[in-house]
Amino acid sequence: MPISFLHADGGKVGGGDLSQLDAQYSSFQNAEFSGVTAVGTLFAAATFSAAILEGDFEGADFTDAIMCGSRLCGNFRNCIFHGSDLRKSDLSGSDLLGADFSDCDVSGVSFRHCRVSTDFLLGVGILEGVTLPNGRRSDRFTPQQLSEMWPGLGC
Repeated sequence: MPISFLHADGGKVGGGDLSQLDAQYSSFQNAEFSGVTAVGTLFAAATFSAAILEGDFEGADFTDAIMCGSRLCGNFRNCIFHGSDLRKSDLSGSDLLGADFSDCDVSGVSFRHCRVSTDFLLGVGILEGVTLPNGRRSDRFTPQQLSEMWPGLGC
């Protein structure tokens, strides 16, 4: 169901089912999604700056989305974040197994206590000030440092 260009800045969605929705290019700045099911939803190139996304987003496509300063909590398994701007976002406690973060800016992102694959940061663009699932934080990680911290990371 295409809804491209939806403008819902500051809106609140609680407990709804947005699965398989086409919401690409939409704007959800400062919006709050609480207890939402959005399995397989297309959020490509959408804006989620300072938004809260809590719920089941398994397989959702956030390609090239702007998600700076957002809080993501819940099921984000197999989501595509390719090229997204996640600077200073908090993904703590989320299930990120199989998620694609290639070419993302994850500067200042917290992955603390996330469930991740060993190669979850493979191909990430920028890794400054990242907090990894084990709680370790660094001003800047090099691919070699990541490989030493997590053997099999694939960097």
